[in-house]
Amino acid sequence: MLNFSIPKIMRAYIRNESGNFAIVFALSFLTLTTAVGAAVDYNAFSGQRKNVQYAADAGVLAAVRHVESEVKKGTTLAIAKKRGRKVGRQVFKANLGVGKGSKLPGKFKLKLKRDDEGTHGALSFKGEYDTVMVGIFGVSSLDYTIEANADYADGIVNYIELHIVVDTSASMGLPSTNADQVRLGALKGCSFACHNEIAQWRAQGIVFRIDVVRDAVLQMLSIFEDKGYIGDRMAISVYTFGTQLRQGVAPNTNVDVVRSFVSGIDLESDSGTDIGTVMSQLSTRLPKSGDGRSPDDRKLYVVLFTDGLTHGNGNSSPMIYSLKVFDPNHCMQIKANNEATMFVFNVEYIANLIGLSCPTGHGYCAINSVMKPSIAPRLQQCASLPEYFLPAETPEQIAASIEVFTDLIVEQALSIAK
Repeated sequence: MLNFSIPKIMRAYIRNESGNFAIVFALSFLTLTTAVGAAVDYNAFSGQRKNVQYAADAGVLAAVRHVESEVKKGTTLAIAKKRGRKVGRQVFKANLGVGKGSKLPGKFKLKLKRDDEGTHGALSFKGEYDTVMVGIFGVSSLDYTIEANADYADGIVNYIELHIVVDTSASMGLPSTNADQVRLGALKGCSFACHNEIAQWRAQGIVFRIDVVRDAVLQMLSIFEDKGYIGDRMAISVYTFGTQLRQGVAPNTNVDVVRSFVSGIDLESDSGTDIGTVMSQLSTRLPKSGDGRSPDDRKLYVVLFTDGLTHGNGNSSPMIYSLKVFDPNHCMQIKANNEATMFVFNVEYIANLIGLSCPTGHGYCAINSVMKPSIAPRLQQCASLPEYFLPAETPEQIAASIEVFTDLIVEQALSIAK
C-alpha cells in the first residue's frame, strides 16, 4: 500500500532549488541587456535632438532675416514671408544634411509674422528616432518635438561689434601641451622661455600656444559663418599685443578680410607684456557701446586671449624677474567707460621647467608656486560675468570654450529665443 501526503510533496517541491541559477541568470541578463540598450539609444536620441535644435535655430533666424531684407527692398509682405519660409526650410535641411531633392524626416512648420517691432518667426519640427537596441523589446521608435523662435527687430540687439585681442608676447611661444614641452626639451634642451627658432621647432611638429590661439580665433570665425551670423550684423576687429596694442583689422563685416589677418598672427619674438597699458590704449580706441539697433549703434563685445602675466610699466623686456599677475582693475575702464561686455580666455601656463634648476626664489619657479594660483581668479574678475571667463589650457579645452563662447554670443547678442 502506497503511503504519501500531498502537503509533504508540495513542501518538498518548493524547497527544491534545482535550476534556480538558470532562471536567475536569465532574468539578470534580460535586465542588464535592457539597461545597456536603453543607454545606447538614449545617447543617440539626445544627439539627434541636439542636431535638430541647432538646425532649427539656424533656420528660423535665416527666415526672419530674409523677410526683413525683402521688405527693405520693397517686396510685398506676402511674398517676403513666402520667400522667408523657403529660405528657412532650406537652411534647416542643409544643417541636417538633407539634400535639396530629399524629404525631411519629419513634420516641418515655420510661421512668420511682421509688425511694428519687426519680424518674428516660430519653427517647429516633429521627428522620429528609430531605436537600435530597445527595438527588441517592442519600442521601435521615439517621437520628439523641437521648437525655435527668433526675432529680427529694431528693439533687440541685432548689430554687434566684436573686438578680438590676442596676446602675442614671448610667453605665447611656450609649447601648448605637456607632451610638446617634453619633446622640445629633448630636441633643444629647453622647453620654457625658448622663444626663438620657433619655425624650426614647428617643422619638428611642435605646436605652440600662439598656434592654438590662432586656430581658435579661426574656428570662432568659421562657427559664426556656418550659423549665418557673419555679415552686416557683426563687425569684427582684431588686435595683437605685447607691451603695445596693435590693430590688425579695423571693424569689418567681411569675414574673409578678418580671416586673412588672423591666419598670419604669430609670436612677437622677445617681447614683454604690459596688459595695463594695452587695456588703456584699447579703451581710448573703442567707441561706447550702443544698443545694437542699427549698424551705426552696435553693441560692443571684447574678447581677450592672454595668460594673465604682465611685466607692466611699459617694460619691453620679457625677463622673468619683472613678471607679475595681471590687475583686473585694468579692465574696468573698458567695462565702465566703454560699457563693453568682456570675455576672457585664460591661456594657462603649462610649465614643466625642463632643464632648469629651481633654487629658492627663482623667478621661473615663482610662476607655478606663487603667481599661477591667482591668475585665473583675477582674469575671471576681468570678465563681465563669471561664465564669460573661459579656460584655454589645452587645444581641446580651447575648442570646447570656443563653442561655449559662440553660443553665448548667439544667445546674448543675436537674440535667438529657444
